Amino acid sequence: DEIQQQIQRSATHFIERDYTFERRRSIVSSPSGWDIDVWRTLAEMGLLAMNVPERCGGVEMHAHGTRTVMECFGRGLVVEPYLTSAVVATRAVTLLTPCTSGDELLSRLGCGDAISVLCHYEPRSRFDLDVIEMKAQPDGSGYRLEGVKCTGNGTGAADGFLVSARLGAGIALFHVERSIEDVRVNDRPAYDG
Repeated sequence: DEIQQQIQRSATHFIERDYTFERRRSIVSSPSGWDIDVWRTLAEMGLLAMNVPERCGGVEMHAHGTRTVMECFGRGLVVEPYLTSAVVATRAVTLLTPCTSGDELLSRLGCGDAISVLCHYEPRSRFDLDVIEMKAQPDGSGYRLEGVKCTGNGTGAADGFLVSARLGAGIALFHVERSIEDVRVNDRPAYDG
């Protein structure tokens, strides 16, 4: 429809004008492997808010808008963590029962103030979604998580992680800030940089 065509024109124009292969090459060879200025530009364009509900300041375009953006980003080989944060992590939070902390996180994700990565897979899970060994225990006013998760692209840029863990007889999803003292992240460059 017309909105998707506008998104496509805008994203294509950004790739052609601002995300040339020369710029991508310099981004990939930088110490972080991604560019915060590009991330801010994506936020200003409203592309980070594609999967964010309207109540949280998003545009709620979901699959159709995401597909349009991803096609454009594929042509430009965009390395910023768009898929992992603006699509997967954001969508995971939208599937939860709405709450104040979830809506605040969605607002931050949509405007580019937060980058989160979904951490569900574990070393011994062999990609079986039902195998979750990480445990959550009540601890004061919060929870203490114990275990190891395997993540993918975007982990180096993330300032928070959406971590699945066993809580009693069920499974819960926790937002864990990277800055927490006991959180350890082992970054490794991917084959493509």
